[in-house]
Amino acid sequence: MGLGTKLAIFGRRLKDASLRRMNQNIQAIHQETGKNRLFLLCDMVWCTLRYGVGYLDYHVFGFARNRGANRKTFMTMNHNVSLARMVNDAAYYPLLNDKFQFLQRYGAFLGRRWLDLRQAGPQELAQLCQDCGVVFAKPHGEFGGKGVERLEPRPDTDFEALHRRLTENGQFLVEEAIRQHPEVSRLCPQSVNTLRVVTLLAGGEAKFVYALLRVGSGQGHVDNISSGGMYTLVGPQGELEFPAFCDQTGLYYDRHPVTGVAFRGYRLPFFNFGKRRNNYIAVAFDGATREGGYLRCCELHSGSDINGNISPSMSS
Repeated sequence: MGLGTKLAIFGRRLKDASLRRMNQNIQAIHQETGKNRLFLLCDMVWCTLRYGVGYLDYHVFGFARNRGANRKTFMTMNHNVSLARMVNDAAYYPLLNDKFQFLQRYGAFLGRRWLDLRQAGPQELAQLCQDCGVVFAKPHGEFGGKGVERLEPRPDTDFEALHRRLTENGQFLVEEAIRQHPEVSRLCPQSVNTLRVVTLLAGGEAKFVYALLRVGSGQGHVDNISSGGMYTLVGPQGELEFPAFCDQTGLYYDRHPVTGVAFRGYRLPFFNFGKRRNNYIAVAFDGATREGGYLRCCELHSGSDINGNISPSMSS
């Protein structure tokens, strides 16, 4: 990877960085290691430029205790971007970057209704809301839960005003809310908790690589890591063997902080079906287990360049 690409990734990280969370990580590392805070800050910046490691990875991977050759053994964001570019066709990025293109192409896998407010008027918005009860409005080109709003209109809702507000905010996409499986909802009922399954295409067949479960924090209506959600790896039979990690707090959780459900020992329903379904899709697949046991596709992710927002990582 060239210096220009590394600098561009660094600029993107800098733009998206939270100084509060960076300081939280520095304070935590200082307490764990006793190392000077200014030194840790400088070393974090150096590791971002040299190895592509952000402040969270610096903390989680223990970079403050590692040096030189050992740091090079970690797979970082730079490696992830390089790998994604190598195994994915950039011609398909627009399909996965634009939610409307995705919805039109993969509608058969979705099992939910949606509207494009650039074409649909207030009456169609009112009909969708009345039919579905709860809907979500979101920008069609964003990621990480940015701009997502849960709407539960009342009988006296002014849909002319609602349509105007959403379009002015760029929230052109309105989707029916997913009613997830009760066992998955038990983890966190405030959000849809999604299964991310990552595959690679080899020999004309999509091979399972890994899966992780993303769970909402209970403080909002999305499970995205960058919006306060948490995640944990899923075992080969759909069981959780590790605590969940939250980027926003920098903490591991043995139990969900709101519902109290234990992560270790929890088993996802219909996990093996989810893996089989992903064999048709050689990218990262975010799925939600709906009532009745049907696994529905929420989003697809593939490789991205430094300006893209799709990457088969844990953090989006």
